[in-house]
This record gives sequence, C-alpha cells and structure tokens, in this order.
Amino acid sequence: MVRVGLVKVVPGKFAVEENWCALENAVRAHQGQNVDVFVSPEGFLDGYCSTEKSCDRAQLREVAETLNRARHVRKARALARELGAYLVFCFTEKRRRKLLNAAALIDRSGEVVGVYHKTHLQGHDLKYDRGQSLPVFETDFGSVGLMICADRRWPETVRTLRLQGAEVILNPTYGMHDERNKAMMRIRSYENGVFICFAHPRQALITAPDGSVAAELVSNVPGVLIHDLDLGLCDSSHLDDRQPDLYQGLVLAFAKPKQPAGRRAADVRQECLTSHFHREGGHSCPPRLPLSPTARPAQRFFGYTDLSKAPGTRRQAPEVRASPQTRRGSHLPRRNASYAWLNRMGRGSLEV
Repeated sequence: MVRVGLVKVVPGKFAVEENWCALENAVRAHQGQNVDVFVSPEGFLDGYCSTEKSCDRAQLREVAETLNRARHVRKARALARELGAYLVFCFTEKRRRKLLNAAALIDRSGEVVGVYHKTHLQGHDLKYDRGQSLPVFETDFGSVGLMICADRRWPETVRTLRLQGAEVILNPTYGMHDERNKAMMRIRSYENGVFICFAHPRQALITAPDGSVAAELVSNVPGVLIHDLDLGLCDSSHLDDRQPDLYQGLVLAFAKPKQPAGRRAADVRQECLTSHFHREGGHSCPPRLPLSPTARPAQRFFGYTDLSKAPGTRRQAPEVRASPQTRRGSHLPRRNASYAWLNRMGRGSLEV
C-alpha cells in the first residue's frame, strides 16, 4: 500500500514566502501519519503567476528558482527529510535562459530524484519553455510518472508514462477541475489501468485503474487528501492487447485538412452556413458543416447553444468566427516527440 497526500491549498499570486508557509503548514499537519508522498498543486511556490495577464517573462524570472541553489528548494528538501516522505514540489525553475514549469520529486532523505518539466503549453503557459521528455522515476514504493495540469488532456501523455512502467501517476495542476475533468481522469485511469492523483488548489482527486473515483476532496477550506493506494490493482489488460504495429501514425505531426488557396476555414464555414439558411423550403434544424477535426463544439461557431433555436431561413446568418482556441491550435497540433514509447512494446509485465 502507498499512502498519498494531495495538498489542496490556494496559493497567492507572486506571494512566494506566504505560499511556502502555507505548503509547509499543510504538510506538517499530517506528520506522523505515515504518508509516503505529498503532492503540491502546479506552480505552487509563486502561485502559478503566469496566469496573470500582467505577468511577463521578466516578472516570471524574478520568482523563479534554480534547482540546486535556491532557498525554497533547499527548504523543500529539508522538509521531506524531516517528514521521512517523498515530496512533489512545484515551482518555476530557472535554468540558464530557460524558464520551466517544474515539479521536483524529492525522496525521504531530501535528495532530488528528478524533475519533470511541463511539455504541453498553450495560452499563458507559452511564457514558459517546453519540457522535452516524459520520464518515469523509481521510488521505494514503485515507479512514478509525473505530468502537470494540461498534460493530462493528451491521452498520449499517460499512455507513454504507463508503457515505461509507471504504477502511479502524480498530476499537480491548477486549471480545469469540473465534471469534464473528472470524466477525463477516470478515462485516463481506465484505459491505462493505473492510479492518477490529481492535486489542485480547490480539488484533490484520485482515480483508480478500473475507472472509478477512489477518493475526492472538494472544498474552499485548505486541506490535504490522505488516501491509501493498492498498486496491486493496476491492470495491464489494455496494454497487453495493444497492436503497436498499427500505431505508427501516433508519432506523426497532425496533418491539417488543406483549404483552397486564399480561403480561410472560417470563410468556408460561413458559406456553408449561409447556403443552408437560404435553401428553398428551409427549416431550422442544425446544418451539416464540413468541420475540420480541430473544430470546437458547434456553439463556438454559430453563436447559440441550443441548435433547435437556429435562425430561420429568411434571417441573416450570424457571423461565424473561428474561436481563439481553434486559431491557436488544439490537442492534435500540440502533440510532440515525447511519445516515442507509443510505438514500442511496454517494459516488464507490460510487454505485448
């Protein structure tokens, strides 16, 4: 059995000292409870200040710390040593000219086992430099994979960690924590037969290998979710029956559908939508548009959420604009070269 402690505390923006004290107090409150590993939320030390519109790279560098010489990293190592527990400590790492969204795994003796850097960056995360790998770390209780926040939205992330032997995946995060997230985490656990521990400032969630919710803590009061994991429940059946020779395309860059020269995707959708509304004997049912694989849900383009209330045939069709997410790119373009394991046999008991 592995006992995990997921810290659920809301940090302050740029409030480094206050945030460290909050983390230390939350963890110390459970000293003596034989917790094997504590996990802080994403970017906890600086309050994940990159979400602030006013925050630029220069300000981010001011709150960043180097791994070996920074004062708070040394404090985190001392805390782990004192508690006799592993600690996932999240901060902005300064590495030469790079700024990285980092999660350091510190062992019971206070030594840094390794550091994971967030690999999937969108929006405000583009203020960071991208991580280059999806490593798995060995601990005295099993093999551990780390991913940070949005990394979980790409199924390749969890699958790659699992194929490298991860028995539990720790997921410090700060963003989405609604019902969509819970459904996604349950699916990730089920399709890979693995425990995933989600540590968010307002929600601590653990999903089990069978896709169920093993434990959850949702509150506006600071706390730590303590829960025991039986790693013997990890299930490799989906991995055992994989057909890696069919998955060569998974490591290819996304091939976006080509548009006619000089025409934007939004223009094509506008023409399709307009032709529907002016069709003879038209009706108000939703049009069938040739949306690309990167398209968002229909309401993003049509401007209404209930398609049964679509404008009539004699009304002017609403202006159609591609959403910012679509223009920026979606889950497919953001895939990266860290997925080399997807076309390999799994190691150990995961071989097919």
